[in-house]
Amino acid sequence: MTATITEDRATKARRVSVARGYRFELVKLVSQWRIRLLLLACWIAPALFVAAVSQQSSLPVDTLFGRWMHATGWAGPLVLLGFAGTWALPLLTSVVAGDVFASEDRLGTWRHLLVAVRSPRRIFAAKALSSLTVILLLVAGLAGSSAAGGVVAVGNEALVGLDGHLLTPADAAGKVLLAWVCVLAPTLALAAIGLLGSVTLGRSPMGLLLPALVALAMQLAQMLPLPVAVRLALPGYAFIA
Repeated sequence: MTATITEDRATKARRVSVARGYRFELVKLVSQWRIRLLLLACWIAPALFVAAVSQQSSLPVDTLFGRWMHATGWAGPLVLLGFAGTWALPLLTSVVAGDVFASEDRLGTWRHLLVAVRSPRRIFAAKALSSLTVILLLVAGLAGSSAAGGVVAVGNEALVGLDGHLLTPADAAGKVLLAWVCVLAPTLALAAIGLLGSVTLGRSPMGLLLPALVALAMQLAQMLPLPVAVRLALPGYAFIA
């Protein structure tokens, strides 16, 4: 009984320590000017972009839903999703996750952090969770802002699906939300690659570039005559799907 109580107390203490470390790392991450700038851009710029493009006479008809941006506000977030999956999301994960450990190495603060926390595992968990939280906020900003900009500028109208059938506004909203939720998995996979690069490469700036380079390599792989099973298994395929 005594051993069980002691183990429960130790487990609770570890959880409290991780929670405190998570809050500390999240505040430290959000206090950086570049992260604040990214958050502001992801929550404002997509709405302005979608609203501006929807009012233009020439639309991005080379994209799947670009031709419908005059007809419904739900086409805008899907057009932005195509661009985000190719460029924006890999770059965002690079900036957030690719430098979270390397910055401590460059600043020489690892020693102080280890003395304060006394557990490399808890430090890793706190930094990883805080990075993923910021990335989720960025993706939510892209999705929500682009949808709001499209609906305000064009209207909550029906959307023509890929099979030619009309989707009601409520159904279109659900499909748009589902499409953005589907890209969370490859985005978090790129974030994990960024964390790996930040840990293993230390002070080298390559950690910042690693997620973007991997995303570019996966895009090139989708164009090669690889087996279907291999192409489907790549995280980048979810951006296309």
